[in-house]
Amino acid sequence: MELYFREVRPSSVLEIGAGEGKYGEMLRRVQPNTKLIAVGLDGDYVEEFKLPDLSDEVWGRDAADLMNDLDHTYGAVILGDCIEHMRKRVGQLDTREGDT
Repeated sequence: MELYFREVRPSSVLEIGAGEGKYGEMLRRVQPNTKLIAVGLDGDYVEEFKLPDLSDEVWGRDAADLMNDLDHTYGAVILGDCIEHMRKRVGQLDTREGDT
């Protein structure tokens, strides 16, 4: 991942499930000027791991809501160690609503 950020140099990165901030720290090391947005629901870990000091923005949102947010785009998205925390139903196609 570090090589990716060195080469691609995205202007912004959305980190879903920022946890302890290990990816954010790596991004800051290789691309300190990239805008970093951390997303998570657990306010305790946000403060414990000082994510506001590491990130440009910290959003306390359900990551599943971001799938419907078409107003924002990001140069890259990190989705690490969080799928197992989501409800099984999240992201599955619902054919009852007319989707194909």
